[in-house]
Amino acid sequence: MISYFGRKALSSIALRVLRLGSTAVFRFISFFAFAVPKWRFYLGNVFLTPYLLAYKAKLVNGNGLRSAVLRIGLTGLDQRTVELCAEKFAEQVLTKLERSGAIARLQWHQARGDRVIVVSGGLDLYLKPWCQKRNLELLCSSAEVCDSRFTGNYSTPQCVAEEKVHRINRLLTLADYDQIYAYGDSPDDHAMLALAHVPVYRWQLPHVQ
Repeated sequence: MISYFGRKALSSIALRVLRLGSTAVFRFISFFAFAVPKWRFYLGNVFLTPYLLAYKAKLVNGNGLRSAVLRIGLTGLDQRTVELCAEKFAEQVLTKLERSGAIARLQWHQARGDRVIVVSGGLDLYLKPWCQKRNLELLCSSAEVCDSRFTGNYSTPQCVAEEKVHRINRLLTLADYDQIYAYGDSPDDHAMLALAHVPVYRWQLPHVQ
């Protein structure tokens, strides 16, 4: 998700600016469909099917599914090759999924001079180039690399739920900001929304600015 800070104002905006499928988890999977070798993606679908069914039945949470996708999708792949694919994904896919209302809100914050930070459970592989192009800071999940190849693990805890709050608090002193905006659209965002003076859930914007 995206967040904003600036001029003594912090805000965050859910990265539902990028909407693909019904949930963030399935957007996450779409990156692997784009970036990994086709044979691996199709073979991975066989192994992922039990996880997907368990996720839909609410037997496995998003963290468990994302971990499985990361392990099956990236283990052993060359770092630079995947990074190049991720840059193309950010340009060719994410830019086409931008929600106009969210982008307008982002531009409103930037026009005010607010500091803008993306806080997301997605991977830096594709979020970093997307954010850099728009002059946004980023807090997100990262895939572990060893000897220029992906291990299939996360390098840090997934940036979801309470971990979003931990990351924000490590980066910022919230008391320095007169106004905090937070935007989210999933239960994982509730902890971050609780930090805000102006929490916005599922784009129900307040009447006051």
